[in-house]
Amino acid sequence: MTAATTAQLSRAALNDYIESHLANAARPLSLAEVFVVVYPGQRASASALLALRKRLAYLAAEGRLVTEGYGDGRRFSALTDAQRAELAAQ
Repeated sequence: MTAATTAQLSRAALNDYIESHLANAARPLSLAEVFVVVYPGQRASASALLALRKRLAYLAAEGRLVTEGYGDGRRFSALTDAQRAELAAQ
């Protein structure tokens, strides 16, 4: 997906795109790595990274993503099937 097409996605579609990309990633990704995938070719300015960090935090709060670590060392990944089942049971 190109930067132009991700910029045109609705919030819900962009959230789904991020979640599906993280589900297919081989390992948890840093904020910068997620940014490159979501906005290819764009400069990762402080405000752009902050906006993406807020979106990822929102997805994690909704239970759609898992975060590991803190601050600049934070990594993001999709929920595993076992984690989804555990959340559904709660």
